[in-house]
Amino acid sequence: DIDLAVKDLVYSAFGHAGQKCSAASLGILVGSVARSKRFHDQPVDAVTSLKVGYPSDPTVQMGPVVEPAEGKLLRALTTLAPGEQ
Repeated sequence: DIDLAVKDLVYSAFGHAGQKCSAASLGILVGSVARSKRFHDQPVDAVTSLKVGYPSDPTVQMGPVVEPAEGKLLRALTTLAPGEQ
């Protein structure tokens, strides 16, 4: 179920603004899903449609982070590894 997989992946990666220790940082795609344009495009659509704002707003899906990323985390968030696009 691609819809459920994308929903769970996005929720895990971006829930709690991605600041929880169990946040997803990798999705392993197997078989036809690995070649699925739909699966590649759907997470992008889901993430770009997240509503970011103040936590006091009940419609907000992601609030501010605990502290700015730095060091290894900053590089991981802003630098593509070989083969990534």
